[in-house]
Amino acid sequence: MNFLSKARRQGSDAGAQRPREAVIRPVTESDLPDIERLDRAVFGDAAYPMFVVRQLFDVHGHHMLALDTPTGLHGYVLLATARGRDTAWILSLGVEEPWRKKGYGRRLLSQCLRDLADRDLREIRLSVEPGNDAAVQLYRSLGFVPAVTRADYLGPGEDRLIMALPVAGGPQGR
Repeated sequence: MNFLSKARRQGSDAGAQRPREAVIRPVTESDLPDIERLDRAVFGDAAYPMFVVRQLFDVHGHHMLALDTPTGLHGYVLLATARGRDTAWILSLGVEEPWRKKGYGRRLLSQCLRDLADRDLREIRLSVEPGNDAAVQLYRSLGFVPAVTRADYLGPGEDRLIMALPVAGGPQGR
C-alpha cells in the first residue's frame, strides 16, 4: 500500500496539524514575492522567474502549499494535473537552508499527497536531478519509484530522473 492509498483510508484526520514552529498552509497571492525569492534561493539559475510563479499560481494555486514559519516562508510545493487529469506532477518542492534536513520537505510533500487522496489519479510523477541523493531518498520513502532517466530533460546537460508514485484504486487500478 502506498502513501496515497493510506491517506485515502485514514480520511481527513491524516492532515491535522500539530502545533509547531512551522505550519504547512495554502499559498496566497500575497505570498508570491516570497515564493519567487525562495525559489531563487533553492534552485539558483533554474528558478522560476516571477512571471512564471504568477502564472503557475493562477493555474495551479489550489495545489501550492507553503512552509510558513515565524520568520517567513522557507519552503513550498507545487503540483499540477496532466493527461486528462489522471496524472499529477510535482513541479517543485523546495526548502531553503537552514530549514533542510528537519523533515519539512517530507511534511510539504506528504500534505500535498494527502490533499490528493480523494482524486481519481493513476499516478503522480516528478523529476529530480539524478545526483540529488537526499531528494531521491525522500521520494523513495514516500513510495515513488524510478521510471526513466531522461538526458537533457531540462536543457543541455540537465538530465533528470523521472519518478512515479502509482496510485492504487486510480482509474486503471479499478
